[in-house]
Amino acid sequence: MGSIIVVILIGLAFWAGFYYQNKIKVAKSKVINQQKTSAIEVTKPVVKAPNDWKTFENSAQKYSFRSPAGTSILNADTTEKQKQPAKLSNCVKITVKNATIVIAGKFIDDNTPCLRNDLGNGWQDAPREKIMIGQIDYEVSGIKKELASTGYYEDYYRVNLVSGEEIEYSVLVNKQYNNLDDIDQAKNLVHQILENFSVIK
Repeated sequence: MGSIIVVILIGLAFWAGFYYQNKIKVAKSKVINQQKTSAIEVTKPVVKAPNDWKTFENSAQKYSFRSPAGTSILNADTTEKQKQPAKLSNCVKITVKNATIVIAGKFIDDNTPCLRNDLGNGWQDAPREKIMIGQIDYEVSGIKKELASTGYYEDYYRVNLVSGEEIEYSVLVNKQYNNLDDIDQAKNLVHQILENFSVIK
């Protein structure tokens, strides 16, 4: 009789552990999925980038964008294709001062690890943003994390484009070393780069 009770207790313990882990995964999944909401508003004229900005073209995923000279543009694909140049990559990571953008191409498998899928804890809702990507306006939900004791600030937004690509962008600053204007400057630069995103026919 005692051994049966032990087996039952062990079974309950395994079930409780599985339930708890699954609950955490579901909660985190909801946080990620909230960032995918986008609302298309109106088509606008192409915004002209500054003359000294460089054009990057991904010939495999059929898109291009312009960015300031010196911008870091790397292959962000963590599969066996990670050694390919960025212009042939499934996933491209763009890094500028205090901000990053990651573009997942439209011709990739949904299971390709490209965008962030586990943001951890401590996030709260960020203000919705209107951002023009290409010639289309999107309204995007986001989340943010702030630690007043250390001056840490990070936000995170994700948007699905009508052309099939998926983009995430994030601003990260430490207010002890950066001022509040740096957040706005980083955000504006992200918006400028994405305004110049275009699909290659």
